[in-house]
Amino acid sequence: MSKKVILTVVFLVFAALASLVGLDFLSGDGENFWAFLSAVWTTDLAWLDKYARLIELGLTVIILPIVAKILRHNREQGKMIKKKLDETTGVVIFGLFDGKLQSDFLGGIKTALFGEWLFDLIVGWNDNPSPNLITPPANYQADYMREVVAANASPFILQSRRIDCYFAQARAHGTAHYKYAKLVLGLARPDAHKLKSQDYPRIIAIEESQLRAILDAETVEPQFETDEGQTWLQTIRELGEAHFAGRDNGIAVLEIPL
Repeated sequence: MSKKVILTVVFLVFAALASLVGLDFLSGDGENFWAFLSAVWTTDLAWLDKYARLIELGLTVIILPIVAKILRHNREQGKMIKKKLDETTGVVIFGLFDGKLQSDFLGGIKTALFGEWLFDLIVGWNDNPSPNLITPPANYQADYMREVVAANASPFILQSRRIDCYFAQARAHGTAHYKYAKLVLGLARPDAHKLKSQDYPRIIAIEESQLRAILDAETVEPQFETDEGQTWLQTIRELGEAHFAGRDNGIAVLEIPL
């Protein structure tokens, strides 16, 4: 391999590595790059003859594996994020206990069940400020989302044996022989800049009277004293404001037997 070619490759490799950590050796409309090439190809590099083999070996054994590892890591990270977004929508139940918001993760469903419009709607939500609640732009999409949310969340809720506490103070509806509580459900994906695990949507569920209590209370403590805890409390408040104002665009209400 020509020593001039070797130096050119070395420069390009280090420029690529530098760009990954925020340094730009190729800035200035390419002036740095072309100045380097001009110096390499017009300078007598005879002194590099005895080091050419060593440099070539270093590229093969050290530099190229490092570059390959970095690129593979970035590619795998992107695939993992896409996999989470494509495959998982969490189901989480919330409740108000002694003035504090609490929640439990019940399971997950396939995000693909919502259809392509959901992916189109939340594209870019990791890069810019975004709404907490997912609101479909069209009525037919809202109706479909409501059906998917209700049909897929209800089995987790009805079959869970350790969430009775979330309905202990529920307001009873129905008749003497069939009493039920109303559970309000929405699809949320809070602002990515405020959450640690922001890469997938969540179906959030809360009993209606507790949702009303959260809106009416002067102070409600978040589950965690962090930005993430405050964000989920704000998301629940937004769900309540939309539901009680009649803006049920994509919001579902389940009747859970007591």
